[in-house]
Amino acid sequence: YNTLRLRRFDGSHLAFPGMTPHITLYPHQHDAVWRIMSSGNTLLAHAVGAGKTNVMVAAGMKMKQAGLITKPLYVVPNHMLAQFARECMQLYPNARLLIAAKEDFTRERRKLLTAKMASGAWDGILTTHSSFERIGMGRVSIFPVKMWNERRA
Repeated sequence: YNTLRLRRFDGSHLAFPGMTPHITLYPHQHDAVWRIMSSGNTLLAHAVGAGKTNVMVAAGMKMKQAGLITKPLYVVPNHMLAQFARECMQLYPNARLLIAAKEDFTRERRKLLTAKMASGAWDGILTTHSSFERIGMGRVSIFPVKMWNERRA
């Protein structure tokens, strides 16, 4: 019996104020943005070149505009930080981005960076995997991560 049906996410109704008029998202990208906004947990397993970066950035901006989030944080592979930042600025030229590079995570600058993250009116915060690991988290933040890791083991 065919009793299960996968949910279809239709993002055709979405508009993206602030996005450059020179880039138009494809229908599958609109649908992915809507899926991210409505489900809260989405894996973008598209092929290389399918526009995952644009989907992530558009979803972050749209969720911020809708009041669902305040500051999207993008944690990217170490070698992708410059490319991701460039693509963010191409998609949203007026976006206020905080790009946290390796040198921002030195012992002397780490507190300043986390204060900027917390107090700034950022449209997006970008950092790398290795740098993100250096941000201290309280026990309340770490507990769900530990549970997730134990469940996967």
